[in-house]
Amino acid sequence: MMYSDLHCDSVTKAYRESISLFGGTLAVKIGSDKFIRREQCFALWLDDKLHGEPAFSYCKELLSFYKANEDEIKARGVTPHLTLENASSLGGDLNNIAFFKEQGVKMMSLTWNGENDLASGINSKGGLKPKGKEAVKEMENCGIIIDVSHLNEKGFRDVCKIGVKPFIASHSNCFDICPHKRNLKQWQIKEIISRGGLIGINFYAPFLGKGSAFERVRENIEYLLSVGGENCIALGSDFDGAEMSDELKTADDVARLYNYLIARGMSKEVVEKVFYKNALNFLN
Repeated sequence: MMYSDLHCDSVTKAYRESISLFGGTLAVKIGSDKFIRREQCFALWLDDKLHGEPAFSYCKELLSFYKANEDEIKARGVTPHLTLENASSLGGDLNNIAFFKEQGVKMMSLTWNGENDLASGINSKGGLKPKGKEAVKEMENCGIIIDVSHLNEKGFRDVCKIGVKPFIASHSNCFDICPHKRNLKQWQIKEIISRGGLIGINFYAPFLGKGSAFERVRENIEYLLSVGGENCIALGSDFDGAEMSDELKTADDVARLYNYLIARGMSKEVVEKVFYKNALNFLN
């Protein structure tokens, strides 16, 4: 099967824990033989505690680690896409947007859960700050996709007012299925759909809700289909950035999820859009 994933934290975890990306201990399972073709977004994640020059310097360390492993990732049959989670990585300097674009960054989230010098995440109040509004414009000018996962509702509205290009919620689920503050309200979902963006379903159990992870993923897909999102649904696992359920613990389990959805009556055409085609069309 073919598989695209809009978000994992495997590079950050491997760097922080001084482990190999390829030793089999990570949930992302680079090089798994379960997939004929695979596209994987690798996020460089920064904690909310990092700001300014220390944040920029640390992100460059993560970037160097990724670059040192990029050829091996490709050699193992995975097409990698580089993303940034938390724009504190810019170090407060919007000129660094162009720097990261030159380094191959394809997508960037404005925040993590807290507040930085651009915007506020879901654990803080306020929308985009003046520098954040300029960042949205510059990211679009540079061709970096805006990721609204972790952004609070006021910040989301600000992105809608300022941005003109489609944007992504790389690893966020549906609030009406599981009322967690990190999940998207229906108005947010419809906004992303109307702009031709993408929503990556997150496998983290608290964002899915209680019960079978496979069934909760199915319910999220069905909900998005019900509001016109067939061409906007993707997967954003959050592998190696969050604890997963035993049912959907590593990338190897994704193949079983594919078969489960088909067995539950979802059309192969829709499943292939969710698992691969929608993300492929957006990222390439």
